[in-house]
Amino acid sequence: MLIRAASVALDRAKDKKPGWLYDELSAITFSALAIEALCNSIGERVVDGWADDFESSSPNAKLRILAERLGLIYDKKSEPWAGAYKLIKFRNRIAHAKPQLVVTNELISEADFDKRLLEAPKSKLEKMITASNAEQAVRTVEAIKTALTDKLSPDQGFGLTLDAWTSTSRSTDDV
Repeated sequence: MLIRAASVALDRAKDKKPGWLYDELSAITFSALAIEALCNSIGERVVDGWADDFESSSPNAKLRILAERLGLIYDKKSEPWAGAYKLIKFRNRIAHAKPQLVVTNELISEADFDKRLLEAPKSKLEKMITASNAEQAVRTVEAIKTALTDKLSPDQGFGLTLDAWTSTSRSTDDV
């Protein structure tokens, strides 16, 4: 669900409709949250005692544990692990955000001043909320999902490899 929410937010951000900055933020944030949700969902299926021993571990530690268990090479300097590392840092910054006083001193022409009159300076966190970062976030979480779920048996991957549901119905005349 979180990966789908990130994808929908990214699509909305690409349309540049009013509020698109928040769609970029949502795409990045939901992607980061999805990484930890994937870790917990997969960890429960492949590591005995996951909830007791690893559920409270950092998402990066969870990725390392799962990569090792599933026979993947975890290198936080290469993709998709490097992207996941950045996403998790972003998630922590969002979750523990503090106000930042932003002061700028620039000497600009009057024409440039008029053009930039309504542009507010951005904090370090706000500068991270971009279309390219939102696209990278969604690509990263999808790559992490693929890397991890490709190593699962069909039984272990059930409900993780795709979003699906089933239903049955019958006529009330049959009751």
